[in-house]
Amino acid sequence: MRTIVLLLLLSLAACNKGREAAVATREDCSAAMDRAVKLALEARKKQLEAVPSDKAPPPAEPARAIAERAASMKTALVARCVDDRWSAAVVRCFQNANSVVDCERGLGKRQLDGYRAASLVSP
Repeated sequence: MRTIVLLLLLSLAACNKGREAAVATREDCSAAMDRAVKLALEARKKQLEAVPSDKAPPPAEPARAIAERAASMKTALVARCVDDRWSAAVVRCFQNANSVVDCERGLGKRQLDGYRAASLVSP
């Protein structure tokens, strides 16, 4: 009986250790969110380019303000990634994605809510 209990405890410890290893590091989160912010900026640029020039809004922000907003957004996204313990698989998706939509599907509801809130951060 003791052997069974010991094996069960060792199995549970091994399972938990595997889960811990599957959580992304701050460095991985930072690299992934660099990519996510870059994709967001590229998508916004394409949206604006699709608008006919006679109907396009004037540039609302100088390049410096856009860079500051992107840096603030990245900081908030990295915090969400680390604090909400995103999986290494989801973070790898963000690192390699051409679109963040597929990666968002890998987040749990609470993680996704945090991601979306951080994506709207203003400096």
